[in-house]
Amino acid sequence: AWMRGAGAAVARAAGCSGSEGEADVREAVLSLQSALRCDPKDPQVWEELGEAYHRQGKYAAALKSINRALELEPLKTPSSSPPSQRPEHLLAWSLRSLQLAETQLSMGQTNDATRRLQFVWDLLTNNQGGTASGGAEANVGVKEWIPPAWLRRGAARLLASALCARARDLRAEGATLAAKANLDEAWAALALAKASADEEEEERSAAAGRLKAMADVRMLQADLCFLTNHAQQPPPPEAPEDCVAWASSGRLEALKLLGEAGLCIEEALGKQGSGVGNTAASEGAREETSGKAGLWYDRAVLCVLSWVCVGGLDEKRKEEAKPNSSELQRMAIESLANALRISPKYPEAWRLLAVACSLGDLDEQKIAAARQHCLTKALAADPRGQGAAAAWADLGLLYLRKRMPARARKVLVRAQSLDPDLEEHWANAGLAALAMLPPDLAPRQLFEALALARAAFRQANEAAETEGRLPSLPALRCDAIASFCMHHLRAARLSAGEPHRGGKGEPTP
Repeated sequence: AWMRGAGAAVARAAGCSGSEGEADVREAVLSLQSALRCDPKDPQVWEELGEAYHRQGKYAAALKSINRALELEPLKTPSSSPPSQRPEHLLAWSLRSLQLAETQLSMGQTNDATRRLQFVWDLLTNNQGGTASGGAEANVGVKEWIPPAWLRRGAARLLASALCARARDLRAEGATLAAKANLDEAWAALALAKASADEEEEERSAAAGRLKAMADVRMLQADLCFLTNHAQQPPPPEAPEDCVAWASSGRLEALKLLGEAGLCIEEALGKQGSGVGNTAASEGAREETSGKAGLWYDRAVLCVLSWVCVGGLDEKRKEEAKPNSSELQRMAIESLANALRISPKYPEAWRLLAVACSLGDLDEQKIAAARQHCLTKALAADPRGQGAAAAWADLGLLYLRKRMPARARKVLVRAQSLDPDLEEHWANAGLAALAMLPPDLAPRQLFEALALARAAFRQANEAAETEGRLPSLPALRCDAIASFCMHHLRAARLSAGEPHRGGKGEPTP
């Protein structure tokens, strides 16, 4: 009875969103907890409870619940009695393992999730019927189990997602070869999933998700290809033609990979339908609508990345490139317009639109106005989320260029509060402090304002040194200018016979 109540609550949650859906999930959690008090050794209840916790964003509790389900009904080994396993048991174990790995990914436990997914993938792909003949199935005593194709495709998508996440981490650490190996493994898994999809009917939303995963892998491979090319030693400057060919080679390979990613995105849009209607009567319809917006956004990302690659080609190849730079900008803006028509409060799309607007040859004032509008919309949709600090910083620089230093400083302080360790934010705050200096400021006030600006520039330099990088040249130059002006003011006051008292943080000379 408790399980039936939980199932009804989960079913209602699937058809609702917002506070109604959250209330139904809470009701499901209470019903499942009551069911566990009656039978604490029911793995199915623990599994359902883990899924409910995952819906609530309580990933630690979800992880504990799913692990308990796996402990109660583990995968048997050849030494178990009996060593063989029923197909329904293997199916349940595989689904719980995928659920556990998805929760680990949500918690940022990328390596643990990847190892589990690789084991599950080996189990699923090595069992194509018949008795065990080696591989993962020989280790677990599997007999005559043919995993369903939809399960293999779902596992491939999740494994590719985990491998992509690990590739991003490795890329950030500079381990490009290891990152490339992870992406190659992800592509191989998705290619195998595509082959099984070609053999039988695949659900539209599942096909769109698989194609998007394939596009993500190709995009990351293009990024690595571009990065690896620039990490290699370029030809000597005495051979300018070789230098141009070296610079173009990585971009051409990246463009090829981005083109393959674009084909996947176009096919995924075809699977989901490229319409931009904004009505949805159920959770499934809302998810599909959100998926469409995400696909249009991904298409715009591809266009922007391709624009960067085309811009670095030599003149002959740049003229031959199709689509060219202006077409790529137009396609990016059109794609983002479609995404925002579906989901008007899509902060990532607004931020990318601000970038896309600056790619063309429009008047500088028009570009600044368009960027300001896009950044304002992005921050209204999400003022504190991921990427918001960069948006606040970009908006502050726009205000600085428009000679609005007070507003710029206010906005840049918001950027600093969200990401206080970024060198660029401190340098921008220092520039804003310098820009706020009026010409008729009294020497004492001028000295204190310069001290404030210099403190920001020095904080920027310290942030760079903390990350093991050299400070940026503009920050060093502005620090030197502020220090010189402060020294000049001190000298002027001393020569006039006035005692100098150091400002805040400044010793008395």
